[in-house]
Amino acid sequence: MSVRRSGELKEPRLVIRVDDVDGTIERILQSGGKIVKQRTEIAEIGMVYASFEDPEGNIVNIVGDT
Repeated sequence: MSVRRSGELKEPRLVIRVDDVDGTIERILQSGGKIVKQRTEIAEIGMVYASFEDPEGNIVNIVGDT
């Protein structure tokens, strides 16, 4: 199955799986990163994700289990 990118996602994005999304968000903020998509639950697959911008302007997603 092929899915087209949405309007806001024009390029590939790195996704990092973490054990603790909330704790990782705190560490991102403490390290100078900026949350650009708040913690969002994907109930259908039992996961949560968030997106952040690092100090160099790169957008990265983090995912973890609910």
